[in-house]
Amino acid sequence: MDNSPDPPEPKAQIRQADSSNESDELKPLDQMAQRRRERSESKAMLESGLKFSYVGLEFGVAVGLGWYFGSWLDRKWGTAPKMMYVCIALGFATAVRDLYRVARQVRRELDADDNLDRDE
Repeated sequence: MDNSPDPPEPKAQIRQADSSNESDELKPLDQMAQRRRERSESKAMLESGLKFSYVGLEFGVAVGLGWYFGSWLDRKWGTAPKMMYVCIALGFATAVRDLYRVARQVRRELDADDNLDRDE
């Protein structure tokens, strides 16, 4: 039997082995980065949903306050139900105006996102 040591590996094979170890080490980092991106995307969606979720509540509050204030004015001035109708209409108009403002804001944000996507 020959007790001589094995010949050393060529440098090219050693480099390939090193690069495979690096890619194995990068896989968990890539996975972590992917999970972080997914979390930030879902967080952004949640934030945008919460940012605009008040619009429905605002409609109810605006009309309800219009009804309450109009009824109070009708009792005070004896004009039932004219002031109630006027105040309800003003509350509804205020809510529609805010809805329009929110829709314009969403459209500006979407346009800005589209412009960023085109630049990339």
